[in-house]
Amino acid sequence: MKARVLRLCVPGVLVTVLAWWISGTVGGATVLAQGTSLDSRVLRPGDIVLRRGRDAVSAVVLAADSGSRYSHVGIIVPIGRLLGVAHALPEDAAHPEGRVLVEPIGEFLSPEKASELAVYRLREHPRETADQASRLALRYVHERRRFDGDFNLETPERLYCSELVWRAFQEAGVDLLDGRFSRLVLPLRSGDFVLPSSFTTSPHLGLVLRKDHES
Repeated sequence: MKARVLRLCVPGVLVTVLAWWISGTVGGATVLAQGTSLDSRVLRPGDIVLRRGRDAVSAVVLAADSGSRYSHVGIIVPIGRLLGVAHALPEDAAHPEGRVLVEPIGEFLSPEKASELAVYRLREHPRETADQASRLALRYVHERRRFDGDFNLETPERLYCSELVWRAFQEAGVDLLDGRFSRLVLPLRSGDFVLPSSFTTSPHLGLVLRKDHES
């Protein structure tokens, strides 16, 4: 789960727009691979985006969440007239400040980082609920909430990726898990977790699209 930080600041607006353009958002379609594209016009703020990563960290997540094909998750957020993905990343060499950040869609879903992807959307609720969850996710970005390496749901000031999505919708008025967390017994910590598979099985969400970069 590695990424470059997209910095949100007024003096850097031009740099931000150029970065978005270069990353692959062109003419309403976010380029994912040679000859393959995801039309960003099908996406909305509040959509939940999952990817199956290719790195060692993703392999660990997939081993813990054996019921899922996905290892990382974020939420679509509006940045001006563009769309990005808000998600939480741990500290590493490429990302020295582990925290919640916004990334261009094309970067988040690039074939180098994702072998598979899926988009889920809130259903049977007012669209405003998803919009509000998206705004809350952006608030976490602006508050620079740190990544939660302890994966503790009792510390909302620190978030891990799937907790971020769950908490944004919970604060918007919808518990995507209906109180049913995944109970795991791990070497360093046991307890309740929000896993990527929680969103693929949530009765509050419907599948919008699924893609496989390997096909």
